[in-house]
Amino acid sequence: MDNYYAIVGAERNDPADVIKKKIINELRQWQKRTTSSDLSKRHEAERKMNLLEKAREILLDDARRKGYDLQLDAFLAAGGGAQEPVTASSGSGDWLQQARDHLAVGDYNSAAYCGREARNTLGASAEVWSILARANAGLGNLSEALYEAQQAASLDVANPDRQLELGGVYEELEQWDRARSCYEQVNRLTGGSEEADLGIAGSLANQGRYSEAIPVLEKLHLHGSNKRMAAYYLADVLLAYSETIPVAREEDGYYITTAEEIAQIRAVLNRVRTLSDDEQIMLRVVDQEEFLVTMEIKQLYGVTAWKVTKTVILWAIIAFVIAGILSNAGSGGFFLGVLLGGGVAWLRIHLQIRNHYLPRWRINAMVVRGRL
Repeated sequence: MDNYYAIVGAERNDPADVIKKKIINELRQWQKRTTSSDLSKRHEAERKMNLLEKAREILLDDARRKGYDLQLDAFLAAGGGAQEPVTASSGSGDWLQQARDHLAVGDYNSAAYCGREARNTLGASAEVWSILARANAGLGNLSEALYEAQQAASLDVANPDRQLELGGVYEELEQWDRARSCYEQVNRLTGGSEEADLGIAGSLANQGRYSEAIPVLEKLHLHGSNKRMAAYYLADVLLAYSETIPVAREEDGYYITTAEEIAQIRAVLNRVRTLSDDEQIMLRVVDQEEFLVTMEIKQLYGVTAWKVTKTVILWAIIAFVIAGILSNAGSGGFFLGVLLGGGVAWLRIHLQIRNHYLPRWRINAMVVRGRL
């Protein structure tokens, strides 16, 4: 049974929004590896992408997550997930090839075992260190994976794949500047790499440096060989950027306080719609659009319904008093009084409601100003 929490790097008690962010980051990192020239890396990435999609379906659905948690508890209580002993394939002494085969199907325990055997028999070559780094990264042993990836890169300095692997470990460790440095080195070695550019953009985006990440992705979308992937990345980063547009912010969120902010966010969402038809991307667009609609809905603020009702009653009485006074001038005076008094009453009530019947974004602005 797959442990989806371990796959996305989340804790069992993490709220849905934390898990969602981790899944998006993992998808961002693994999707670029699906185009690797290394077959085992490509197969590993494709398998990981499938697992992340399943994790998203289950862990972000409250009902399915509860059912899954019960199954996972029973599985672990029965001893599930324990490491099984690994033995060499019958008649084969090629530990490196066995390790690659295990990596391709996500069997990181076996890959690590075969990698260690390869190191014992073949010596600590760059390729052996690379195998071990990938295996330990898959097992979540990131400190070991980092050391091994560094060893591989130092022994094979002209190989861009080693820098890509090292950058991937730095990403897992959320050391974004170091990851970006590795990807920039790949570009220097190759004269330009789409996978490295995706890594650079992802590192910048994870630091909130969207204005730097977006041009990189725009270029890949226009000129790259995998436009669909670049479009997905660009849509993802644009959605993250859209949430930075509101100026008024709190630790756990933000307030939209101007009509201009709504217009800017809508423009970004419209662009995203032209880039990707990915289901999860579209769900995020719809959520954002629905939120913007709520920001434009008007409601009474700063005045109660009872206060409005009292105003209506008061000015209705005043209108009748005026009509009564003018009725001394005859029936025509009475009707003139009704019209005059009613008009004044309507105007007063209208002004009161208009001044207090405000869109949500304007109310937010008033609340924010009140806190300053």
